[in-house]
Amino acid sequence: EGLVGSYFYVDSLNDTEKAKIALNLNFDMLGSPNFQRGILNGTSAVDCINKGSSLIMQSFIDFFDSQGLTWQLIPFTGRSDYGPYLSVGIPAGGIETGAEVIKDMDGRKKFGGLADTAYDPCYHQACDTYDNINFEVLLQMSQAAAYSLEHFAIQQDLKTLLGVTSA
Repeated sequence: EGLVGSYFYVDSLNDTEKAKIALNLNFDMLGSPNFQRGILNGTSAVDCINKGSSLIMQSFIDFFDSQGLTWQLIPFTGRSDYGPYLSVGIPAGGIETGAEVIKDMDGRKKFGGLADTAYDPCYHQACDTYDNINFEVLLQMSQAAAYSLEHFAIQQDLKTLLGVTSA
């Protein structure tokens, strides 16, 4: 429930264990029916992780651009499971299709769907079932996640690339 699990996990790590984590990729709400293709704005991360979080953001931009898919930057608030990682200086980033926030007319023009309606009208409600998923956008977002994961997994010196200074 909430971010209890991610905070518990990160808080349970000692400094040596935290230093082994190069980055956190966050994939939350990837098939919202009235979707956006949102990329967490890593450029707003604090200085010590700004480079890494910005590079994570750029990996998603590169993927969506290569597919001719519209995207938008969304606030990097720490509101999802990446928040605890940010709080201990681990670069993070991710994508999402939206939850209870209301899509405005600009969002409708970019992504279609309905303005003045939540990205996911069933967010945390009984109707939030398999039938509430936009499978086309879920596939696109899953492909973006796989692209970014592979991009970072094949790096020879990931921590240097991300600007991570811990051991």
